[in-house]
Amino acid sequence: MGSVSFKILSLNVRRFERQEKILNIKHFCELSSADVICFQEIHITTALKIFSSQYQVYVNFVHNQEIGIVTVVKKCFKIIDFAMCNQGRIIGIKFLNTQVWNIYAASGSGNKKERESFFRESLPNLMSIWKDQSQNVIQLGDHNCTQRYADSENIAWQKHHVQAGLNAQMDLFGLKKKKKKKRK
Repeated sequence: MGSVSFKILSLNVRRFERQEKILNIKHFCELSSADVICFQEIHITTALKIFSSQYQVYVNFVHNQEIGIVTVVKKCFKIIDFAMCNQGRIIGIKFLNTQVWNIYAASGSGNKKERESFFRESLPNLMSIWKDQSQNVIQLGDHNCTQRYADSENIAWQKHHVQAGLNAQMDLFGLKKKKKKKRK
């Protein structure tokens, strides 16, 4: 069986809720020919209204909040399974021979312990339902932390930005760390 290619985008839309802004984002995604789009901090109702005609839409949000994460997949792809956490911060979809995990970890230095628990417990527990069941595992979204000190532009805050739990979770699932591009 031949391989099927697809294009993925991940966008934190910074709590946009106005329909015009999200329509502009949809237009950008269409110009990019994206097949799968993972949004963080998006207005759920507006996203459902704008994307549901062309995409399969998966939403996750904290109860009583209008902002959350959304994963949209073009309707031509058959979703085999999906998974979500009850914290509004993880959506996993399984299609073809691929898993795509859209995550949105808590931000801020005051949430470092919460993020550590997220990467060491919540995310691995959910991802384990499909462990070793797909050829490709893609994790993206807004991690709100870094993997290495060198990834933080603010030298004074490097120790606050690195999250050991993220590295442990990626190692557990055999995920490769993105290599830092050399600046010219």
